[in-house]
Amino acid sequence: MRWATMGGSYSRLQSSAQWGKEVDKFAVYGALEGLHDDGFRNFSPSDIRRFYSDVGYRSENAEFHLNVGLASLATAIALSSAPAWTTA
Repeated sequence: MRWATMGGSYSRLQSSAQWGKEVDKFAVYGALEGLHDDGFRNFSPSDIRRFYSDVGYRSENAEFHLNVGLASLATAIALSSAPAWTTA
């Protein structure tokens, strides 16, 4: 299993984990990732979650894989005001 965590400005925190195994002609792999960031603008955080998995079989003549990928994204969009131009 491999695990990594990183951090940075604006409360950024990112973590990921992955694992894989091969036995005879079969293989399996899975990965998870999560990210949180408060954003550099007010009210603009991001939260991302991702998952990926793969199960495979290999024979001498063919190879077959079944994989799944899922993601969740929650982002608040910050709206800003712009000056109103008027002409007289």
